[in-house]
Amino acid sequence: MIRDAKVELRQIRHFLAAVEARQFTRAAGRMNIVQSALSTSILALEREVGSRLLIRDRRGLRLTQAGEVFFHKVKLGAQLIAEAADAVAEVEGLKRGVLTIGSVQSVASFIDLPRVFAKFNSAYPEIEVRLRQGRLEDVVDDIRARRLDLGLLPIIEPLKNLGMVTIIEEPLTLACPHGSAFALRRAISIEDLAGEAFIDFQPRWGTRPVVDRVFAEAQVDRRVQFEINEIDAMLEMVALGLGLAVIPRSVIEARRDMVAMVPLQGRAPSWRMAAVFLDGEGPDDRPVDAAPRAFVDALCDLDGLPPLDSDIGSEA
Repeated sequence: MIRDAKVELRQIRHFLAAVEARQFTRAAGRMNIVQSALSTSILALEREVGSRLLIRDRRGLRLTQAGEVFFHKVKLGAQLIAEAADAVAEVEGLKRGVLTIGSVQSVASFIDLPRVFAKFNSAYPEIEVRLRQGRLEDVVDDIRARRLDLGLLPIIEPLKNLGMVTIIEEPLTLACPHGSAFALRRAISIEDLAGEAFIDFQPRWGTRPVVDRVFAEAQVDRRVQFEINEIDAMLEMVALGLGLAVIPRSVIEARRDMVAMVPLQGRAPSWRMAAVFLDGEGPDDRPVDAAPRAFVDALCDLDGLPPLDSDIGSEA
């Protein structure tokens, strides 16, 4: 019985080299080891498989019947291993593969994904990219289950056992109609917003969890009059006086002709968009696998995006 044999790949390579060279001296030279080491390796292999594989005589080396069967099987295995190694090299070299990314729907309001995809595709045209959108909790679950390589998510706090790289971090700011009393203020406190109507994303989407937490910590009740997940429509409704919105500064700055922007007093709460991936053991706290690592680099280096801030960390 050889079911429990502990055959090493090194021994297989030594055996194949000996068969092809038909003598130990020539095979040892090809493997760049001394003859005694090669002979010892093959003897150990024969002990592991429980059968003599080679006949050694003055004419050189010949296969036994068992050796003949073993040779054809392991040669096929060696070819498969070589092909597998080539495939791994292509994946690591970004010459092939599939990158599956998960995101919440609102990410498009804050990151110009088409530009990111265009940059990534230009650099790595052989990598197929799949974008899956869903709730934050579902995306996190899919990352942990390895159904996704990467997530693009708004972050309130670090997620247990997940690595994160901050792509955007900026303060939240009040959006209000031009000409309103709030628009005349240099800054405003959360307490001053008590009793006002708000327009926001639906619960658990976009910046909504962060804004809900800010008001809860200030012990200010907030009335969300309208829920909508499209940022331009949200700000159009703000401009019409249907409510206020608390959203990241850059979103309002890009639409200053539509609404006014008022900073929040004190240490303004910040909002983060992060690339999230399984563990943080890759180089420079990036993902371990090559394709998601390259995509994170494309996100961080894209002109027009805020600079990379910091690694959020992986502690709960």
